[in-house]
Amino acid sequence: RDYLTCSALSHASLIAERVTVADNVFEDEPNQEPERKQRQIEDTDETRYLKELAASEEQFEAKRKLIATSCSKLVENPEGQIKLLPPLVALCVDPDAQIAKLALVSSALVFKDISPGYRLREVGSKENLDGLSKAVKSVRVFENTLLREYKLFLKHAESTARGQAKNMVGSNIRRKALQLAAVKSLCQLVEPLRDFNMATTLAQSIAGKLTHPNKDISSACYKAIANLLHRGMGLPTIQAVVKRIAGIAREAKGEVDTSIV
Repeated sequence: RDYLTCSALSHASLIAERVTVADNVFEDEPNQEPERKQRQIEDTDETRYLKELAASEEQFEAKRKLIATSCSKLVENPEGQIKLLPPLVALCVDPDAQIAKLALVSSALVFKDISPGYRLREVGSKENLDGLSKAVKSVRVFENTLLREYKLFLKHAESTARGQAKNMVGSNIRRKALQLAAVKSLCQLVEPLRDFNMATTLAQSIAGKLTHPNKDISSACYKAIANLLHRGMGLPTIQAVVKRIAGIAREAKGEVDTSIV
């Protein structure tokens, strides 16, 4: 009887030990739930990034098409499609440097093509068009919009050329490319629009960049001013350019490239 009792106790002890070990095994097993949740978070972040990337690419393509379509329609029918000019000029300061660069270059080409070879009459924004014929109203709206947006374009381009535009962010290479695009946009307008509004202001702006540290910018400005003077402009503009160059030489105490003088 004692033998059986000891055997039974030993067996019971062994079973209890195994149960304890089994319990410990389950207790020591790592909780998989936090890791599973972390993977779900990572998947969500990646999915969100991909969606944002796709949306960004779609937005870029939409803006690119808007620029191309607007330019085409404005050149084909300036007066009838003048409403497309403000959105185009607004893209010159788009947060996306590539879009801004494309808009600057495209806008300059549009202004070069649709601007008249004479000065437009400066009028207030609240000009009363009542009593005018439909044809006259259409011309007035065209001229007012053209002049207003041209001034705004010059402001955007000048700000970008100075590196002061709000969208001048990102890599140094991208900023320099955008800055150069703005300067070249101004340069390609100074001679064709020499008889249009803001001609003297534009010429002075370009002359002021003749000694720019970026050789690409100073070279583009030099060619534009040289071409301007060779082709001939109004006396007030030539005087303003010469005065600006003289001011640059004086500030540099005569230490400027002799080709500029």
